[in-house]
Amino acid sequence: MHWDLPFGVLTEAKTGVDWDTLLTRDDLGNLLRQFEAVQMASSWFVSFNCDPTQIGELTSVLAENNYVHITPLFWHKEKHTKVSTQQQLTPAVETMVLARKQRAGHTAYTNLDVNPTKRHNFLEGPPQRTLIKDDKDVPLNLTQKPPYVFEWVLERFGNPSNPVLICGTGAGGEVQAAINKGFSVVGVRAGEFSRHNP
Repeated sequence: MHWDLPFGVLTEAKTGVDWDTLLTRDDLGNLLRQFEAVQMASSWFVSFNCDPTQIGELTSVLAENNYVHITPLFWHKEKHTKVSTQQQLTPAVETMVLARKQRAGHTAYTNLDVNPTKRHNFLEGPPQRTLIKDDKDVPLNLTQKPPYVFEWVLERFGNPSNPVLICGTGAGGEVQAAINKGFSVVGVRAGEFSRHNP
């Protein structure tokens, strides 16, 4: 299961949207418990795109809910050119937190290579250069992620025989990654629902 959490950047005062609010500790715990209440797998991985300020809190909530191997992942966006100011650094690194849980007596599938360099929690690559736009040529999601980022995760933790659930699909980069890798995927985006079976 993958969540693309709100980053708390698009405030209602600045943009008029009211959904991009950092989730509370209780919200994060409820997300995990609701997911576990309806899934039947013996073991599973979860991943969260999150604001860097929430890594500690998210890690703590995962541990409290008996997740293990909780690890932050750092994606360095090569040649990132977002405008910065004299008071802040350019956010050229995005963060994700990954974790695993299993039911008693079961072992989680993992495809991690024994080569340590393939097990680093760091990947590099360019940001999405061509954004999906509406009929007025306005980008639908300025923070659209390229599919290779989630493909990297699926290559290491995914089992193509198991479905992938993505919550907060945005422009669909993670959904496209799952399709590219041959996974059955369910994507949920603020009031919308879509499914792809290879």
